[in-house]
Amino acid sequence: MERILRGIMRYRNTTREQMVKEFQKVRDNPEPKAVFFTCMDSRMIPTRYTDTHVGDMFVGE
Repeated sequence: MERILRGIMRYRNTTREQMVKEFQKVRDNPEPKAVFFTCMDSRMIPTRYTDTHVGDMFVGE
């Protein structure tokens, strides 16, 4: 649990600002090019192995 909490804090201090900017870009007019269905396995990180970003595709787990 401690590792997860450290990750959350690291995200808030380093990645969050960039992610908010990305979300704002697609907020009003998202144009995903694909729908990706996967299982709920915690090892599955579709955006990591499809090289996609915020707004590129819908992900259904």
